[in-house]
Amino acid sequence: MATTKQLGQVLIEKGLATEAQIKEALRLQVGGNRRLGYILILMGVLTNDQLLNVLADHISIPIVDIDQEFRSEAKSIMPRYLCFKYSAIPFALENNNVVKLAMLDPSDDEAIRDIEQYIGKAVKPFLAHEKKIKTGIMKHIPYGVKDLFNSPLSPKLIRFVGFLLILGVSLTGYYSYNAYKLEKYGSITTSGNVTTYKNHDLMLGVEDNSISLMGHGAYAQGFYKVSFNNTADLKSFLEKKRSNFSEKQYEWLTWAINTEIPSRKR
Repeated sequence: MATTKQLGQVLIEKGLATEAQIKEALRLQVGGNRRLGYILILMGVLTNDQLLNVLADHISIPIVDIDQEFRSEAKSIMPRYLCFKYSAIPFALENNNVVKLAMLDPSDDEAIRDIEQYIGKAVKPFLAHEKKIKTGIMKHIPYGVKDLFNSPLSPKLIRFVGFLLILGVSLTGYYSYNAYKLEKYGSITTSGNVTTYKNHDLMLGVEDNSISLMGHGAYAQGFYKVSFNNTADLKSFLEKKRSNFSEKQYEWLTWAINTEIPSRKR
């Protein structure tokens, strides 16, 4: 924290902050990772430009123009959320695994250590205006999955994404089940006292006192249009003509006769 205290002393000496304001800012800083200069800006003690100029004189670090200095190899070094967290943006990669990093406060040793630990590279800090850092992040650093789950909205977002996934799975299951039912059992409609079953190019019409079979047997010539007084007669016909029907047609007709068709004259 020595570097931060030195910055506070410089601000007092330059008449930009009072000792009481520095103490209050240090008190607010305890237990968090916020920078002293950032806190003083939020308190209305300093402007961004004032802090930048003081830091440039105080630590002899040049102010960088991010747009002019940004190199494409720097865009994937840090995720966007981390850039915003520390008001910093990598803009170039030097030899020996050294990253040039534009920062609002290069005197923030804690932020630099956190960033170095995350990226696994040494940081060479530079100064930059806060607005240009934010603009540079939006312009040069791509939005990634890590940003999605580290956003301030991420808990709500995760719940929403989870809801969408559950809804998607449920709908997929629903439509898959309906497709399975349609494939196996076909469609069933009722109008008045007539129930009609359709599947596999066949149709069964069931009225009070009769059952009609219409359609095309897979291995038969022409079309069927036969009426029966009860399901027993239909079942007998089906067994005699079994070779005319495909396996799926036979299974469906057997299911309709034994399970689905309501009790009729047997």
